[in-house]
Amino acid sequence: MRKLLSPLVLLLLLSAAFFPFVFSGNKNLLFGSPYCDSYAYYLWHNLGFSFWDPYLYAGTPHFGRIAMFYFPGYLFAWLPANLCINSGVVLHICLIFTFAYLYFRELTGSINAAFIGALTFSFSSVVVLHAYAGHLSNIYSLPWLPLTFFFILRFYRTRKISWLVFSALSLGVQILAGHPQYSIYSFFAYTAYSIFLEKKRFIVSWVLFLAAGLLFAGIEMLSVLDLIKGTVRTGADYSFVASFYFPPENLLTLVLPGFWGDLKNFLYWGRWNYWEMTLYVGVLPLFFALIALLKRKNTQGHFFLFLCVASLFISFGSTTFLFPFLYKYVPTFNLFRGISKFIFISAFALSALCSQGVAFLEEEKDRVSARRYAGGIAVLCGILLFFSAAAIAAHLNRDFWRQVITLLLGPSSQALFSAIGPLKLQGFLSASSACLSSYGIRLFVLVLASVVFFVFVFRRRDSGTGNNMLNVLAAAIIALDLWTYGFYYSSTFLDVRGFSLDKGAVAFLQKDREPYRIATDCFFNEGLPYGLENVGGNEGNMLADFSGFLRRGKDTSSGFALSINKYSPGLDLLNVKYFIYPSSVETRSPGLEAVWNNGGLTIYLNKNYLPRAWLVNAVVIEPDREKTAGMLLSGTLDPLHTAVLEKGAPVSFPGSGESKIEWQERSRHRLSLKISCRRDCFLVLSEIYYPNWHAYLDGREVEVLRADYLLRGIFVPAGEHVLEMKFHFFKGFFRHNPLWKVLSR
Repeated sequence: MRKLLSPLVLLLLLSAAFFPFVFSGNKNLLFGSPYCDSYAYYLWHNLGFSFWDPYLYAGTPHFGRIAMFYFPGYLFAWLPANLCINSGVVLHICLIFTFAYLYFRELTGSINAAFIGALTFSFSSVVVLHAYAGHLSNIYSLPWLPLTFFFILRFYRTRKISWLVFSALSLGVQILAGHPQYSIYSFFAYTAYSIFLEKKRFIVSWVLFLAAGLLFAGIEMLSVLDLIKGTVRTGADYSFVASFYFPPENLLTLVLPGFWGDLKNFLYWGRWNYWEMTLYVGVLPLFFALIALLKRKNTQGHFFLFLCVASLFISFGSTTFLFPFLYKYVPTFNLFRGISKFIFISAFALSALCSQGVAFLEEEKDRVSARRYAGGIAVLCGILLFFSAAAIAAHLNRDFWRQVITLLLGPSSQALFSAIGPLKLQGFLSASSACLSSYGIRLFVLVLASVVFFVFVFRRRDSGTGNNMLNVLAAAIIALDLWTYGFYYSSTFLDVRGFSLDKGAVAFLQKDREPYRIATDCFFNEGLPYGLENVGGNEGNMLADFSGFLRRGKDTSSGFALSINKYSPGLDLLNVKYFIYPSSVETRSPGLEAVWNNGGLTIYLNKNYLPRAWLVNAVVIEPDREKTAGMLLSGTLDPLHTAVLEKGAPVSFPGSGESKIEWQERSRHRLSLKISCRRDCFLVLSEIYYPNWHAYLDGREVEVLRADYLLRGIFVPAGEHVLEMKFHFFKGFFRHNPLWKVLSR
């Protein structure tokens, strides 16, 4: 324990250096609510332990997402927003370091090597950039990768079943952390490691490991799979899944992380986004990784080389021949986009090689091996200096820089230059090459520092310099390298106050006490802390029916970030009473009337919105959902008088009579209405249809029908009634889950 104390103290000092804004009251460490994972804070504070989220996408399931069962995520839920989010992220970065240290210590037997390897992984781009982007579940999933590796290695070295149980628990916690992709991709790495450690008898232990891990996180995992069946991920086409791959040309970020822009000196102009397309672990760690590979009979090193290369190759996605095979034949590869996320495994493998390299240098006394290491270091120095010189030359010669871009991007370069335009092209080349040149100079300095370090290493036998002093120097170089790169990304790139709803707008909206929803193209999840129900949002589990209905109206943005950029009749059906747009945006829809303005934002009243619940005179049947959407969106059918069902027989309710609907309760898991009608009628609720919602009329369960494409409908007889709707997670889950059906026979 005393041996672990010093690294932990150093870790706290490094965390203070990297994240000085942790206790800031003005800024969050994270991007804030515009990104989907950051809204977990609001859910914890405002939704509590919730299975249904009424504030996004007009209502969407919350179970199976945002680490609902992940207990470490609740440790800071009682704190204010900035402290809650910041403390959770910093805690998990500390866990990444601690668990990586434990594994590398077990792997190498060296405290110094473990510290340097853990330092490399904990503050690499795959960690820091996701903190910058506000990806909570990504950060929460990462610590359990090295911890599971540690338990697997201990199991195969000691053959004690307790270590296998611990590894399964670690896998289970990673699943609970709320990012299925990270858990699934990590599981592939665990499988490869188990095969490597015990090729002949790994099957039995692997099956036990998988079974125990899934059992521990069973509710979360099965609920995720059950939920996915109803979301836009169901049957995702190849183009969707193939998007957000890691571009091969972005391998240059291993040595020049700002090659395609870095968001601080110049905007990122490469493919996709910066935080998922950058792989940087530092410069000196690359030298240590090379030393590990040059070590003779280093089978562990060969495995990590394989793991690194294989993960990178898979992350290249549709640019390789392998991805179509994975999409078609390997389960889960057809569910998620962003195959680039595999690079976190590559970063971990490089950190493991770095740790091994440090350990080998500590114990190496053979002059022949030292010469082999020196030769490899000299070759790598030459390669890195070439990249450094080319980066600096790009700024001195713009034509050369343009030719480099053309060479790397191929035909796409012409599209890039055309999009920039001839008038702005020279300015773009100048600014982007200046950014690159700064990284070229930085690389030169780091290579020079690495050369000085290795000169000390190879002279230590003659000078008597101890290993500890050299390792302190190595740790200082790596820490300075990663700090000068990552410090900028330790704070949010936007003040979250700039992405908050105006207090005056909130006060105006909260005065309206009837049920309604808002629509906007400038805010995604910001209504959460104020209890404002949004028809848009930014979250990864948008229901397929909801997405399909709105996108047929062509009134939304694409992707999971759903913004409403114009009016359509479908929004009336969804109880959208207010539209919120920047005042600079001109809105000409005749049904919208400006009712509030502060110079920056304008709130429009939708005069055509429908209530949250109403009674209709007739029911028609239309099994073709395309035709149903067409009738509702074109205005050929009046939803206030006629409801459309998918099955059954047409029904009309002759005669007239007074009817009344009175809301008694509206909460996340329960709705209650008092209905009074003089004749039989059909009730339509502007609530998203989902099978876990059950209806009880005067205490007796009645069938909930899918009405008007995506809403809920219930037949109500004449008289006075109390209708309750309850969300049953377990009842609905077990009723519809195929595994439960098999087990219950």
